[in-house]
Amino acid sequence: MENITLATGNSSSGGFFGKLFHFPKSEEENLPYYLADLWPLFLGLVVAEYFALVIKGKTPRIGESLNSLAHGIISETTKILTLGIEVSIYASVHRKYRILDLPWDSPITWYIAFLGVDLAYYFAHRATHEINFLWAQHQVHHSSEDFNIAVSIRHPISHSWINSFFYLPLAFFIPPAHCLAHQQFNLIYQAWIHTPLVGSLGPLEYILNTPTHHKVHHGCNLYVLDKNFGGFLIIWDRIFGTFQSHRPEEELVFGIVFQHHSFNPFWQMWHKFPVLFTRVKSMESWRDALKVLFYGPSWIPGVDAPRLGRDEDKVDIRPRPKFELSLPFWLQAYLILHFLTLAGLFQEFAIKKGNLDELSIGSTLTFFIWTLTTIGLLSGGNPWGPPLEILRCILCLLLIPAHFQLTATLIFIPSAILWICFQVSKHSKNTLSRS
Repeated sequence: MENITLATGNSSSGGFFGKLFHFPKSEEENLPYYLADLWPLFLGLVVAEYFALVIKGKTPRIGESLNSLAHGIISETTKILTLGIEVSIYASVHRKYRILDLPWDSPITWYIAFLGVDLAYYFAHRATHEINFLWAQHQVHHSSEDFNIAVSIRHPISHSWINSFFYLPLAFFIPPAHCLAHQQFNLIYQAWIHTPLVGSLGPLEYILNTPTHHKVHHGCNLYVLDKNFGGFLIIWDRIFGTFQSHRPEEELVFGIVFQHHSFNPFWQMWHKFPVLFTRVKSMESWRDALKVLFYGPSWIPGVDAPRLGRDEDKVDIRPRPKFELSLPFWLQAYLILHFLTLAGLFQEFAIKKGNLDELSIGSTLTFFIWTLTTIGLLSGGNPWGPPLEILRCILCLLLIPAHFQLTATLIFIPSAILWICFQVSKHSKNTLSRS
C-alpha cells in the first residue's frame, strides 16, 4: 500500500456510527480517523463519569479535568498536523522493505496486527518510564492527581512520534492500514481503563488491562512505580516481569513523585527539561551525563546503582493534599463554557483541516494555545489569567471569521466586560486596603 491516508468527517456510508465500525474494504480506500469522530462521545463519557462520581461523593476537580482535556486537545492537534509524515514513513518502509506479504483481507492479518501493535505499545510505554529524557515528556500523562477518563487523553505533544518509532518495525510485515487502525483502537480502548468507577472483572483481569491494573500504573507509591505498561492486554507485563497487583490496604496516590502545583498546560509540558539539563551539566563525566538522559529518572551516580535506580534512593510517597483552589461557581461555569466553545472548534478543525489554508490553521492553533493557557491560569488562580483573558476576548471579536461573528458576539463581549469589571473591582479593593 503506497497511498494510505486518514479521512475525517462523516462522509462514509452509514453516518457517524457506521463510520466508527467501518474498515476499508480495499487498499485504495481511506482509513477513517476514528479518534476525531469519537470526540463528542468521549466528552459525553467524561460528563457522565463526573456526575456518577458526584453521586458517589467523589467529585473530580474541575480545574484538573479541564487541564487533562486541554493536554488532549494540544496533543491531538499536533498529531492531526503531523500524522501524514508518520504514515508516509511507515508506508514507505512497508513498500520497500517488507519481508512478508500478509493477505489484506485475512482475519489472521488482523489478529497479528492486533498483537503486534499492542506489544509495540507496551515497549513504547515502558521506554517512556525507564528512559529519563522520554519520561520528562511522558510525565504530563501522570501529573494529574485525579484518576478519571479525562486523564486518558492527557498526552504530551511528542506522544505519537515516540510511539511511531516502536511501531515502525511492524512495517516489515503488517500493512499500514491495519497498523494505523489498531493504533487508534488501542488508544480508544484505554479511555475506559482510566475510570475509578469499575472494580475487578474477575478472570478477565489475567488477560486484559483493566481499571484495576491501570490505576496501579498511575500511582506514585514506591511499590507501583514503573509497573503495568500494557495497552489492551496485561499479559505482556506478566511475561516481562513488570506486573504489579493492587494492594487494597495501601491507598494509591496519583500524580508524580515531585508534584507541581499548576494548571498551565504548556508549563507542565516543559518544566522537567530545565531540571533534567541542569542535572546533566552537574555530572563529572560524559558517561554519567549520558546515563542521566538514558537511564531511569531515579538513577544517581556514585553508588553503583542499577539502570532504574535503587529502591532505597527513591521517595516512598504517602497520601498527601492535592493542589486545589476553591473556585466560585460562576468561574467554574465560565471555564466550562469557554472550553466547550473550544471543543466544538477543535471538532470542526479535525474534520476540515485538509481544506484549510495556512493562515486559517495558524490562527486556529493560536486560538487553541491562548484559550487553553488562560483556562489553566484562571483555574490555578494565576494573576496573569484575567488580563490575558480580556485580551483574548477582544482579539477574538476582532479576528473571528464572519460566519462565527454572532456566536463570538454572544460569548466574547460579555466575557470581556466580566473580566474588565473583575479587574476594576480588584484594583479598587487593593487601593482601599492600602489607604
